[in-house]
Amino acid sequence: MGESKDTRTLCADLQKCNAYIVSLVASTRQQAGLPDRYIHHKQWCGWVEFKGRHTKIQLNQTLTLEQFNKRRVNTAFIIRLPGEVLSPRGEVLAVFDGTAQGLLDTLERLHDVTQTV
Repeated sequence: MGESKDTRTLCADLQKCNAYIVSLVASTRQQAGLPDRYIHHKQWCGWVEFKGRHTKIQLNQTLTLEQFNKRRVNTAFIIRLPGEVLSPRGEVLAVFDGTAQGLLDTLERLHDVTQTV
């Protein structure tokens, strides 16, 4: 599967877990660097940029995700499919089992860690 099919499949599975997902499609009028999706779920709400195994992270994406995290910590990540959660700078923060519920559980844990520090 390519990145876009993997992304569509995972997003469909997230919706089956009762997540509301806003998909942003790049256009000439859209601000550069905006993440692919906004995910709203009872376990976690935030922005994600989906990347395939070898897809490069663009500087404007990194800067935008960092700006979101400055305003509310751990609400913007890169998801490298099939199962890694990365910081905006590309450091692996956690791995998950590739499932929608596994991703939600992982994002919730990452967010909760910052709330207790």
